[in-house]
Amino acid sequence: RLDDDSLLLSEIPFNLFSFMRSRGFDYAYRNVAMERGGWDGNGNYGDKWWEWVNLYVSKMKLQPKWLFEANACRERSFLHENCGKDFFGFYNNFFVANIERFLEPDIQNLLHELDESGLMFMSRWNDLIIQSLAVQLFVPKSRVHRFTSFGYAHNSGHADTLRYGIVQLAAGLPNPERAMEKVLASVLHWPVWLQ
Repeated sequence: RLDDDSLLLSEIPFNLFSFMRSRGFDYAYRNVAMERGGWDGNGNYGDKWWEWVNLYVSKMKLQPKWLFEANACRERSFLHENCGKDFFGFYNNFFVANIERFLEPDIQNLLHELDESGLMFMSRWNDLIIQSLAVQLFVPKSRVHRFTSFGYAHNSGHADTLRYGIVQLAAGLPNPERAMEKVLASVLHWPVWLQ
């Protein structure tokens, strides 16, 4: 997936799909994001999310792959008191996934249970937290990859101003501040804020 308001800021000198396949990756992303796990209409963010996750993990007798690590839960119980209201997931405006893995029964059951709960509609649970939960519950961390070798931007809003989104340069640039100025001013035409 590459959203229509996302940009690749540098060349990708390899085939993403061959890279994934040859290394046995099931999921790859470019950036991590923090979400609040939905909203209940009363100003409470994340409470129902962690409650639902806890009930699902218990009901299915799951041993999550790395959800505790990613979200710094203090105990092996997914409650907002233990995990906080924030959910750390994958900024999924750009990702590459092995479709076959997402069609396997464990992830399909999760998606079915989420859909049946109706809470994704009532509590505004979004694709970022749902997709990230599936990966962190069922896909071993060794089969997940973060791309850093190319520049990437995502901008929700007007093309000439960053409203909500990110800009990330390729890792290892010799002068990242200067490169960022150039990308912001010359490529994206956004106001330069670095001095």
